[in-house]
Formats: sequence, structure tokens, C-alpha cells
Amino acid sequence: SFATASYATQLSPTSDLLGVFRFGGGVLALQGVASPSGQGAYTKVSYNPEAIAVQFPLTMNATWSSNSTVSGTAGGVPVVYYEQYQSKVDAHGSLKTPYGTFQVLRIATVLTKTVGPTITITRTFGFFAECATQVATVVSQPDEPNAEFTSASLVERLAP
Repeated sequence: SFATASYATQLSPTSDLLGVFRFGGGVLALQGVASPSGQGAYTKVSYNPEAIAVQFPLTMNATWSSNSTVSGTAGGVPVVYYEQYQSKVDAHGSLKTPYGTFQVLRIATVLTKTVGPTITITRTFGFFAECATQVATVVSQPDEPNAEFTSASLVERLAP
């Protein structure tokens, strides 16, 4: 279904859904989200156009955005909704994880998801180290108004 995809990976430790990504042309782009199996209340949605997750090269103050129509089946129900991503490389420094300390760039992303009349805003900080990929992620609570939020719904970091 995603003929130009490069790989799929689990999107969250709390869900078995897979993000389907394409890497190439200077971007890492989300093409869709799918359940590992097409059985039961499965999910299989496609992004049109692809949502740009990361744009390369990563440099301080780089920005990018994308607007996608998401359509398909979510939890066994036909859906159509919209996602807008706005990202900026807004900070750099050292990040200490159980695996080690990394020099990182922080990508601040604001996701605005519109389903009918309902709008949900989620903020994410992704911490990227050269030659090591993303080494940590922090996701806000839904509808967090502050760019520098202090309450997270998810914190992940590289660990042995």
C-alpha cells in the first residue's frame, strides 16, 4: 500500500500502530499509519501529501511545515481528517541519557489535528544527535498552550 516507503516503526510504546516513512530527497516523511495486522478494528490511513517529519540538513533555526489530509480506516472506522505540522530547530546542547551524553539539536514541532469541528494541538520536542539519530522525545499533554511545556504525556530516551 505504501510503495515508496523506506521503513515502518512503532509510533509509541503505548500503541502497536506503525508509522510508515519515506526517507529521501532531503526529508523524512510520514506516508501513513497502519496496524501490524489488517484484522479486527484495524487502522490504515494515508497522508496526502506526506507529512514532513524531519527536513535535512538539520541546522539551527531551520524551519519546515506541511499540511496533510489523512484518510482511510482508523480503529475499523472510515475517517478523513487534517494534520498540520510546524517544526523548527530551536535549541542545541548536551542531552544525558542512560546510554550516554549526546550533543543534540532540538526540533520543536506543533501538530494541529482537525477532526470535524474538534482541533487538538500537541507539542513535541525531538532531540537529534549527529550519527546517532533521535536520542530522546518529549510530548506535551493535549492542547498545551505553552511552547516550553512542563507537563509531558510521553518521555522517551535512548537506553541500553
